[in-house]
Amino acid sequence: MHGFEAGFSRYSHFDQEYSMIIGLFFGAFARNFNYDIPGNEFTPPSNVNWNSNTAVSREFNFIGSIPILFEKRWFRTNQNFWNAEIGLTIRYTPSMEESEGAVDWNGDEFFNMDLTTNPSKNPG
Repeated sequence: MHGFEAGFSRYSHFDQEYSMIIGLFFGAFARNFNYDIPGNEFTPPSNVNWNSNTAVSREFNFIGSIPILFEKRWFRTNQNFWNAEIGLTIRYTPSMEESEGAVDWNGDEFFNMDLTTNPSKNPG
């Protein structure tokens, strides 16, 4: 899955050693439905394979996220330090229903796929 996410973060420094980081990010992630079906699987057999591996089948999911992190720094010198962060990220993506299908040379549907992106994991 390819995509991007962009946003901004606000650093709030409590003192030299401790900070809180809060951000707001948005992104989009793409996926393709790729398949390859041998032509000899059809009745009557085809002399070519039926496949799809193109950007035409690309679907996008959009997300939003809010990271909240706490940071602790250990200074070795004034300019060098080690740090550790702990926190959580709240993400949101809407539910989506998608379908992909293909028909053969006789107009018969030979491939049908229904996909539901269901972030709440509730049964259909």
